[in-house]
Amino acid sequence: VTGLTGATGVTGATGVTGITGPTGVTGVTGIIGPTGATGLLGATGATGVTGPTGPTADDSSPFFNSNVQAQTVAVGAPVINLIPRQFAGITYTPATGLFTIQVPGLYFFNVTLNTAAATAAGASFGLLINGTLAAAIGNADSGGIIDVHRSNFYTAGTTIQIVNSSPAAVSLVNGTGITGTAGHVSILRYAANATGTISTATGTVG
Repeated sequence: VTGLTGATGVTGATGVTGITGPTGVTGVTGIIGPTGATGLLGATGATGVTGPTGPTADDSSPFFNSNVQAQTVAVGAPVINLIPRQFAGITYTPATGLFTIQVPGLYFFNVTLNTAAATAAGASFGLLINGTLAAAIGNADSGGIIDVHRSNFYTAGTTIQIVNSSPAAVSLVNGTGITGTAGHVSILRYAANATGTISTATGTVG
């Protein structure tokens, strides 16, 4: 008869790890599956902060262009009833010869007046700007052409008239046999503002 099994003995120490065997051959890459359906669009994000307003475009369109009709202009009085005329961005009142600037900017005034031959030497005309005379030009001869030119910055609401700054009334006359040739007035806005530093020479500026 077999006797009882005896108690298990203590486990022996682990043996040294054997050498790693060579890597096996890489298997064939599997077939790529079909692309999944596109997911739903996410919610729209919050609107970003509005950027600063860009510079205002320069609209240089305001102008005035007209002939001068024959007329006698009293001392200190304006040249009136300029016809035929075309203008935009500048208002004009024929009865008072008053121009009103609507768009601020740099403007050029070009005024040519034909005075009668009997006009005394020293006749002069200028621009009355907001009630102050500027750019007055006189004629040393008796009769003939008087040219008034001025380039300056004007704000919206500036009022301007072409006035007789002479000590006597002056008659503006047409050329022989041609109506509407007693002069010409052109006003042009050519820029929004001056660039650089404006220099003023010593003396009175017209």
